[in-house]
Amino acid sequence: MESTVNAALFTYEASRRPEAAGGALAVLSGWLIDYAMNEHADLGRSGSVCPFVKQSARLETLRLGISLAGPRDEASVFAHIRSSFAVLRQIPAPRGKERLRTIAIGFPDCASDEGIAMLERVYARDKY
Repeated sequence: MESTVNAALFTYEASRRPEAAGGALAVLSGWLIDYAMNEHADLGRSGSVCPFVKQSARLETLRLGISLAGPRDEASVFAHIRSSFAVLRQIPAPRGKERLRTIAIGFPDCASDEGIAMLERVYARDKY
């Protein structure tokens, strides 16, 4: 199932081009703009929900990808996310702004309760 797990990464700019419109990549990009990069009073946020994403988009250190992995691909998703840390370090960043490198991967085939539970387990294992 390797081909469904590995996600090609696109710059934030590329994810917003017309050819990406309507696809999962455009949905992820739109969510980042509408949610992560904006304030949400209901969350108690007067600024961006995730200020790192907004800054990384501005610095061109944001990369987006879509994985077609499903709820039963936990081991492969874990390995893919773990390998993404090496990719993260390769994203060009201005000196002193390396911490603003960001990779956001969408998992459209994990929208079910089972898929979300799997992603939460992977997140818990990768969180440090």
